[in-house]
Amino acid sequence: LKTGKAKAIRFSTLEAICKVLDCQPADILEYSGK
Repeated sequence: LKTGKAKAIRFSTLEAICKVLDCQPADILEYSGK
């Protein structure tokens, strides 16, 4: 994710990140439409 090359993320990973940061997925993800 950090390098911008990730094409997928596990929901469990996303959930863990959001839990730690106390945020919603839309707060940290961006849709590029590519």
